[in-house]
Parts: sequence; structure tokens; C-alpha cells
Amino acid sequence: MNEKQISTIKQHLVVKGDQVTTTSLDVANFFGKKHKDVLKAIQNLECSSEFRGRNFAPTFYEVPGPNNSFRKEPMYELTKDGLIFLAMGYQGERAARIKEAYIMAFNQMAEALQRPAEPGLLVRMVETTTRMYQAINDRLNRIERGTAQRMLEQHLNSQGKKPVRYETTDIRIFVTCQCEEGSDESVRKTELHERYRTWCRERRLDFYGYGSFCQALRQACPDLRDGVVRLPGSGRQSPVFYGLGLKAVEEAGEVVQA
Repeated sequence: MNEKQISTIKQHLVVKGDQVTTTSLDVANFFGKKHKDVLKAIQNLECSSEFRGRNFAPTFYEVPGPNNSFRKEPMYELTKDGLIFLAMGYQGERAARIKEAYIMAFNQMAEALQRPAEPGLLVRMVETTTRMYQAINDRLNRIERGTAQRMLEQHLNSQGKKPVRYETTDIRIFVTCQCEEGSDESVRKTELHERYRTWCRERRLDFYGYGSFCQALRQACPDLRDGVVRLPGSGRQSPVFYGLGLKAVEEAGEVVQA
């Protein structure tokens, strides 16, 4: 059992009353599906209207656009039963591992809800819950006001430039699903940006150009370090980030077609 995978999924589960839920957007990310195909699959499920009403709640998330604008995109909130019903159609070894990890994450969160003797555990789990475009915004804003952001603002102020704050929600989710974080990890910036653009395009999300992406990523991940590597053969240098690496395509769930 991949405990790291279970832990990552738990960070995307949300406690609502006495139930634990996930979203169709998270299901798409973890199973390597396009969100539009997950939405279509939910709409085409052959289940009763009562079951659908209890386990698939239609809602929306906000996607940032130009000039501080936002557009609303549809998604569903799923219970554990809803996830199991939907995921029965996902076949293959990798899908089986994700289903098992998802169910274990649901079970662990549900067990925590039933442990009144350990209220602190539930509080910690709820506090670390990541919710796309909703609860996570507050947490990411706190990160952006951290040490790295203050250093950036001081640098820009010293040059008489206005500090820029970037919307980093999509980038933080991209890092969670597509990257490995660790002091011994590294990745070429151009390669990372290309994976980010592909990931956004598959989900029909707006994305940053190379320069803005690097700045926004530093806000989302304050511990990143800049560096350069010499490319073999050509002798040219390429900028890299230390502290972040790309997952293998299979592990990250990157797909060209659902």
C-alpha cells in the first residue's frame, strides 16, 4: 500500500457534516482522466435518481482569467459510494492502485470522524484539507505572504517596481499531481513549464507564460532554489529548479486521450 499516495489523496478530501467527499476534478487528476470525460461518465451512470442525489452533488469551481476575472466551470462532489460506483469502470493495474488508495483515504478520514477521544486529529486533518478554488485559497495566500514573497517584494521595491502577486491555485494542484518535492530533486525549468502547459490544456485551463510561471511557482513553493546545468553535447547551460522533480508520465497519470 502506497502510504504517500493515500496521504496525498487525503489532502484533497473534504469533511462536510458527517460525510467525507471528493470532487470530480480530483478524480480526473488522480486517475489521469480529462475532467470533461469524468463529467460525462457521471452524467451517463446507470444509477437511480435517489442514489445520484445522495452521492453526486453538482457544483462548480472558479477558473482565473485575465484582468482578475473568473469563470465558473461545472464539477461534482462525490461521496465514497459515488466514487466506488464511478471508478468501477476504470480498469487496469494503475487504476486499481488508485481505487484502493482512494478507498483507504476515505476510510481513514471516516474513522477520524468517529473518534471523539481524539478531536485534535480531526482538526488537523480538516486544517490540511485542500479544496480546489475554495478552502485552499486561504492557505495558498498565507504561503504567498511567507518569506519568499517578502524577499521578492523587497527586491522589487529596491528597484522601484511594483510587487506582483500571482494566482497560484492551479500551480499548487499541478505540483501535487505531477511533481515530486524533495531537497534532492531537480528539473529543467523549460521542461517543467512544458508539462504544466500540457496539463492545463488537457483541462481547458488558462496558463502562464514561461516567465510568469516561474515567478508564480516560486510563490507557491517558497523552498525552491534556482540553478543551472550544462546540457550534454552542446555545452550550453539550462536553468533548473532544485527541490522539485517531475513524476514519470505513468505515475503522474498524464494521458493524451482518456
